Amino acid sequence: MAGSPIHTTSDTGWKAELAAFFDTRGETASTEPSLEELCYIAGRDPRLWRDEALLDDLKRDIVHRMQASTASRVLEVGCAGGFLARLVATEVAEYVGIDLAPGAVATARRLALTNATFEVADGERLPFADASFDAAFCYDVYTNFPTFEDGVPLIAEMLRVVKPGGRVLVGSLPDRAKTADLPKRVAEIAADLERRQGPLPPPPLQPACVGKVGTGKAEPKLVAPTWRQAPALLDRLLQMAGWAPRDSVRPSQTSAAPNAPALTPRIVTYEFARDDFVALAARLGAKVELGEIHDRNPYKGYRFNAIYWREAG
Repeated sequence: MAGSPIHTTSDTGWKAELAAFFDTRGETASTEPSLEELCYIAGRDPRLWRDEALLDDLKRDIVHRMQASTASRVLEVGCAGGFLARLVATEVAEYVGIDLAPGAVATARRLALTNATFEVADGERLPFADASFDAAFCYDVYTNFPTFEDGVPLIAEMLRVVKPGGRVLVGSLPDRAKTADLPKRVAEIAADLERRQGPLPPPPLQPACVGKVGTGKAEPKLVAPTWRQAPALLDRLLQMAGWAPRDSVRPSQTSAAPNAPALTPRIVTYEFARDDFVALAARLGAKVELGEIHDRNPYKGYRFNAIYWREAG
């Protein structure tokens, strides 16, 4: 790989909180995960993604941007419960998904996609040989990095495991230049979804351990979570759209495991400047192309994609 190793400098506690968020949500999925359950794990509004035309547009756009085909071996970093695996795996020869959260990976495996495998792994240290994939992508993943530099090792690793000339898609990046305009757009989309499909559905039942009287043992029980500890509706929708004020982050859930260290499973979304992704290409000895997200997405104009590659030869 060209250049010196890339290292992050910020506190990594956010990564443990992020993994715990997806791990906890992954445990809520049923044996055959539904679209709504996959949306819940990924932090997506299921009312938006019930639109088959929107899903198809997203699938075609990801495959096109990676220049993938039915002969391609493709890697997804940050696959969560397999929301995108369901779309992309059908278009390629082999799909591999990795995620930090075992609970989310377990859900993805239950999708039983015949040409897909899922592993628990860190995107900063991919357990794959150099040039072992035709293309790679992460989508709605970079949004979780507190700083631009925190995500650089992930891009560097994806470039390492992709063949020369192969594309690395870093998708659905919240545009910092549109931060001031985003709340209004979120409110417009939320109002439209409410009018057409009703209110945001409640989250799935969550497993919890409760003590059985007289035994001292814990037994699993399904409980319906409330939103009392969660952000207000607009804040939650803003997070789904790709932005949350840094000074108003709230926990989504708290760990209840006995003797476990204090940990708040949570997801926070951050916005980024396009110029940083352009400048990074020179540091990594790569080419880059910026573009808009897929046409049917109502947040087009508020998010963008960055596509990296190293020329063959």
